[in-house]
Amino acid sequence: CCETLYAGQRSIEDTDDYVFVQDAVRPFVTEEILRRGLETVRKSGSAVCGVPSKDTVKITDQNGIVTQTPSRDLVWIVQTPQIFPYGLLKKAYDRVMQDINTDLSSKKITDDAMIVESMGVRVHMYMGDYRNIKITTPEDLQIAEAFL
Repeated sequence: CCETLYAGQRSIEDTDDYVFVQDAVRPFVTEEILRRGLETVRKSGSAVCGVPSKDTVKITDQNGIVTQTPSRDLVWIVQTPQIFPYGLLKKAYDRVMQDINTDLSSKKITDDAMIVESMGVRVHMYMGDYRNIKITTPEDLQIAEAFL
């Protein structure tokens, strides 16, 4: 996820604008999702799109033994866009990338919010759309085709 964005943001001159990070495999982002994200980042300094989980989620150990069942009221399925002030995102990436002991893949960093969270910054969720799916499997493609 992250090496590409880091390379891209290094080519941008410093700005006070926001960076909208969008997965290319999420083609169903809407203008309303973008509007809600901009409103959220302006109010709270960060905005991560997502939807509340409809499913019960289980946390397991390496052997598949359930160690925790978080309250469904607190579990969100993360989507994109993820929106941050350019300066904050740049500082977070610079910090992670300059740490010679940090290997993004070994840290299992799967989204840009995790980079910002690693600095202790509070990241705010906002409501996305259940149709804003990520197309990564053949089954996802079948679901996406139903939306067209």
